[in-house]
Amino acid sequence: MKRNSMLTKIIAVLLCALMVAAWLPKTSAAANDFESGMDRIYGTDAANAMPLVIGTNADSGLANAYYAYTPAENGTLTLTAEDGTTFTVDGVAYTDAVAVTAGTKYIIVATNEAKAYSFTAAFEVAPTGPVYASVLDNTRVALSMQDKINATFVYSTSKIKKEAYDRVWLEVKPYDADSEIVATTITEGVGGNNVYEFGVWSRQMADRLEVTLYAEKDGVTYCGNPKIWSVKEGAEERVATYIASGDSAQANLYVNMLNFGAAMQVYFNYRTGTLANMDLTEAQQAYATAETPVIDVTPPTTGKDNYTFAACSLYLADRTGLQFVYRMPSGFDKDQYSVAVTMDGVTTMYPFGDDSTSNRGILIYSGLNAKQMRKEVTVQLYSGDAPVEGSPLYTASIAAVAKSRINGTNANLAAAAIAMMKYGDSVLAVYG
Repeated sequence: MKRNSMLTKIIAVLLCALMVAAWLPKTSAAANDFESGMDRIYGTDAANAMPLVIGTNADSGLANAYYAYTPAENGTLTLTAEDGTTFTVDGVAYTDAVAVTAGTKYIIVATNEAKAYSFTAAFEVAPTGPVYASVLDNTRVALSMQDKINATFVYSTSKIKKEAYDRVWLEVKPYDADSEIVATTITEGVGGNNVYEFGVWSRQMADRLEVTLYAEKDGVTYCGNPKIWSVKEGAEERVATYIASGDSAQANLYVNMLNFGAAMQVYFNYRTGTLANMDLTEAQQAYATAETPVIDVTPPTTGKDNYTFAACSLYLADRTGLQFVYRMPSGFDKDQYSVAVTMDGVTTMYPFGDDSTSNRGILIYSGLNAKQMRKEVTVQLYSGDAPVEGSPLYTASIAAVAKSRINGTNANLAAAAIAMMKYGDSVLAVYG
């Protein structure tokens, strides 16, 4: 009899245990332990304990935001991040949410005194964007301008092994809200190497760039910290360096360059509150070229027929160049024509640009770099493989066109043309 009574008690205990186990709350996959040794402890009233859920809230309006939900009935939620930061929320309902940070490990404790239970678990919120990798900070931004003004972004090949990633790329975007710089992704370095170049217009020297290096491996995107930089900043550093070292020619070049950038800002009325040369000291400005450059070239113009050379002007927008305009028959097909440009005995054929009109053929030639502003080029109109009969040869240079602008009535354009020639002459003096 006693044996049967004992057996009955054992069976009753086992049945109770099975019933309690059946009522134990289930944790979501996102709330599973990410570290060994984490406990899940439930109180005596586990049947009424609401499970802890980690997930996204579709109604929050925050894409990929992760939330921790607390138990009902005066529950208390404590979150501890891996850096030791802790915060507690009392008396929140089960449907309330607390935002947590993507890419961070948390230990979470949820308790309900009224129901006498607690829940402890560890979870890690999956990253919603690129994962920061400090190795990608091993980069520097510099200035290069022998051919054109470039922001040059160079990453350390000793720290960042390109072959270790599936791909590496650079993103450039404007840091200043009123900048006209267009966000650009550069997928290939110069020559396939570790140097990325981003061209900056003359009037954009004071615009700050935000540049970030990215890398991808096995479907995961990594990034370094963004670097904020401007051509103005790079040129100012070089001015200070060359003055300190006694290299007056280089100091002259970079002071002239900043003055050119400022003059272009004034001419285009672009961000004139932050001029490129505004932070140069009086002592630094003393290294600028004082005299107006002497220009003694006047290009000839000939031809009177229907295919008449109409104009040659300076092009000063995204690059510095020469704009050649031909007067063409109304409704002409621009694809049937091209312009032969000869420099140093080498002739290259260029099509008319998309900015041509129904009776004007327009070519913007930017094959001259800063040190070639005084170099002459000769142009002639072609139809197919032959010159157009009666179309004139025309010889021009940036300097020759600048001369007419310097002597013109537009004071801001004259100042920009003078600053441009000073800059070009100083580049020629340094780089030959």
